[in-house]
Amino acid sequence: MNKIKNWISKNRLIFNCILLAILFCFNCFAEEGAYLVYPLLAIFMFTESRKDALSLLIFSIPFICLSMPISIYMYFACVILYEIKSYIVAYCIDKKKPSKTLLIVLGVFVGFCLLPIGEYNVNLIVKLCCILTIVSVVTLFTKYPDDFRLKYNLRLLSVSLLISSAYSLLYFVSPYLRSIFAFNSSGATIIRFPALFNNINELAMLCEVCLALLVYLTLRKATVFADIIPFIIFSIVGLTTISKTFIILYGVMMIVLLVHCFRLYPFKTLLCVTVGAFLVMCIVIMKSDFVVKYANRFINEDVFTAEWSEKLSYITTGRYDLWVDMITYIGQNPQIILFGAGLGGEKVSIESPHNFFITALYNFGIIGLILFVALFAVLVANMRKQGIKLGGAIAVPIVILCMLFLAEDFFLYIR
Repeated sequence: MNKIKNWISKNRLIFNCILLAILFCFNCFAEEGAYLVYPLLAIFMFTESRKDALSLLIFSIPFICLSMPISIYMYFACVILYEIKSYIVAYCIDKKKPSKTLLIVLGVFVGFCLLPIGEYNVNLIVKLCCILTIVSVVTLFTKYPDDFRLKYNLRLLSVSLLISSAYSLLYFVSPYLRSIFAFNSSGATIIRFPALFNNINELAMLCEVCLALLVYLTLRKATVFADIIPFIIFSIVGLTTISKTFIILYGVMMIVLLVHCFRLYPFKTLLCVTVGAFLVMCIVIMKSDFVVKYANRFINEDVFTAEWSEKLSYITTGRYDLWVDMITYIGQNPQIILFGAGLGGEKVSIESPHNFFITALYNFGIIGLILFVALFAVLVANMRKQGIKLGGAIAVPIVILCMLFLAEDFFLYIR
C-alpha cells in the first residue's frame, strides 16, 4: 500500500490522467459520464499546479465530443476556472502587471464586436468567448512560458488521442456511441475514421496543428528520437480521416522535414526515403484496388474534362462554391465590407464558407479586421518584451496554420 501511495505522489499527473481515462470510458456508454468527469477536471484546476492543470485540459481534448453540447460547455468552464486561478496567482501573488496597451486594444475590439451591426445570438457569444480565451491563454504563455511544456503536452495529447481512438471501437458494443456517432464514407466506399469527434475535419485539424508543432520543435533541435512516436500517432490518425487538406499539409510538412534531415544526415535520410518508397510501391502493387479508391477521393477522370469552376469545386470538396457565394454577398453589401455582419452574422449559403479569411472579413469587415490584427500584434509585441524567442522555425506552423485557414473557419464557423 505504501508503494502505491509513493507512486501516486511521485506520478500524480499520470494517475490523474488514468483516472480521467477511466471516467471517459464510462462516458462512452452513458451521457451521464460527463457529470462525473468534468466536475473532477474542474477540481483538478484548483488542486493541481498550473503546469499539471494545463496538461489535464490538453489530455481531455480528444474526449470533449462525447456528451455534446454539455461536454463542450463543461470543458470550457474548466478552462475558465484554470484562467481565473492563473490570473489570481499572476496579479495577486506574483504581482505581475497587465499590459495597458493590450487592455485598451482588447476593449476597443470587444466594443466593436458588440456594436448593433448584426444579430445578438449564440454565434456572437461563442465566437467572442473563443477569441477572449485565445487572447487570455496567449497572455498567460507570455507571463509563464515554462508552464506550457510544449513537447511534453504534445506527447501527452498523442497518448490521449490513441486512447480515444481505441475507445471509438466501443462503437460496436455501445448503443450510446452508435446513437451519437456515425462512421462516414468518403464517397469511394472507404470509411473515414472520426475517433471520438463529431466532425472528421476537427480530428484532421487537431492532427495537422500538432504535427506542425512537432516539426517546429524538430527544426529547433528540441526533439529526441522518442518524439517520433507522437509524430507517428498523429500521422496515422490524420491519414485515416481521408482529409484532402490533411494530405496536402502533411505532404508539405514531410518535405520540410526531409530537407532538414537531409542537411544533417544525408546518407541516413536517403536510405529512409528509399525504404519508404519501396514500401509504398509494395502497397500499390498488393493493394491496388484500395489505392485507386483512396486516390478517387482526390481526383478522378471527370475532373480533366470539367470547367475550371467545377474543377476547383471538386478539388476543394465544394468549398470553392461557398467561397464564391460569400465573396459575392460581401461585394454586394458595402456596409459589410467596412463593418462586417457582426459575429452573430448568419449563413448566406448552404454552409459556412470553410475559409477563415473570408469568414473573418464577413464577420468583422475591414475596420474590425484591423482591430483583430492589432490585437494579436500587441500579443506578439508583449512576447518580445518578455524576451520570448520562438526562432525562425516558427514560420512552419504559421504557414501551415495559414494554409489551414484557407480550408476551415475554426472558431469563426457560422452555425
